[in-house]
Amino acid sequence: MAQYKVAYPYVAAIKTEPEATEATYEKGLALGKMIDVEVTPNYNEASLYGDNALSEYVKEFKDLDVTLNTTSLPVEAFTALFGQTVAENNKEVKANINDIAKYVGFGFVKGEMVENVTTYVAVWFPPAEKCTTKGDSITWNTPSITGKGTSDNAGNWKYMKIFDAENEALEFIKSKFTPAELGG
Repeated sequence: MAQYKVAYPYVAAIKTEPEATEATYEKGLALGKMIDVEVTPNYNEASLYGDNALSEYVKEFKDLDVTLNTTSLPVEAFTALFGQTVAENNKEVKANINDIAKYVGFGFVKGEMVENVTTYVAVWFPPAEKCTTKGDSITWNTPSITGKGTSDNAGNWKYMKIFDAENEALEFIKSKFTPAELGG
């Protein structure tokens, strides 16, 4: 499939993560308008040689490197992502050495085309890829966030589901966090 557009970046803090079970999430927060995202899984690899040849090879998921570029970053994101203090009617952000970054789920919707048919893929803990939205030759300086991703206690690090309509894919992303507490 040829990916040609991407939109709707959302994060949600982990609410519960029972042992060997999929995580549930708190309030979802829209992170501005998506420009591009790059998610790269990292793996631990080991080779075992015997009799001068490769005998065994193991490759296991380790974590994810995530870089997100958006048109803007809402002030609430400083608390939701980095544990920083937001005060004075969302006009002051205080970063402290004791702030603790939070574990969050991350999702977005991307458009893909095969044989001139567009589908929309809802991605939660996405695969290794770089996605960029439609654009032109103008270059802007915009916020970029970099972080690490990991699996939930059930061992899942990626969810993808294909839809015929973009709004259906976005609703899937929103279903991952607590709908009554939807933000953004």
